[in-house]
Amino acid sequence: SVNQFKTWSKCQKKYGYDYVHQLRWPSDQSRFSFGKTLHKLFEYQARGLNFEPILCALSNERHPEAEKLQAAWHRVMEHPIPHYPVLGCVCAFTVPVWSHWGTGRIDRVAWEPELEKVLILDWKTGTSVPRIPESDWQTLIYQYALKEGYRQLLWPPQIPCPKDLSAEQIQFVYLEIKSALNDRGITKSSGVAGETN
Repeated sequence: SVNQFKTWSKCQKKYGYDYVHQLRWPSDQSRFSFGKTLHKLFEYQARGLNFEPILCALSNERHPEAEKLQAAWHRVMEHPIPHYPVLGCVCAFTVPVWSHWGTGRIDRVAWEPELEKVLILDWKTGTSVPRIPESDWQTLIYQYALKEGYRQLLWPPQIPCPKDLSAEQIQFVYLEIKSALNDRGITKSSGVAGETN
């Protein structure tokens, strides 16, 4: 996975503990509740499903992070990016990376009609946006996977978009979401290494 590549790059000893010997440091799973719930809401919205009952249930069940979740959700929905036409969501992939297989799951693929670009959207609800997104494993592998498996990964397009995809037409967009989203929380990395918007 992308996390395995990142861990190997940073510390091979940690990689051995985490992935070879399965000796991971215990973590509090409840801290992932905010991110999991938001990701599920984004998936429902992308698929055209009714997500309002989930938002209502959060309040009724006295969810510990209900206010934070609702605030984050409404702020994100005020931004144009989540409303771009959806080409696919929760797209799992496996691609060859040297002598290994790289796996991952793309949160959403959208079409930006004005720039005529295909966007890879990644909701960052826990971890931060990479300092240098153009050289980050996730940016590189996800863009490569989309270019190689464009037709297999996406839904049958209901909107005009390119039949074939060049690297220049792909843009990776990280959206860092805590309790709100503003333009400082959006990092766009172009398909061409070294360019950012």
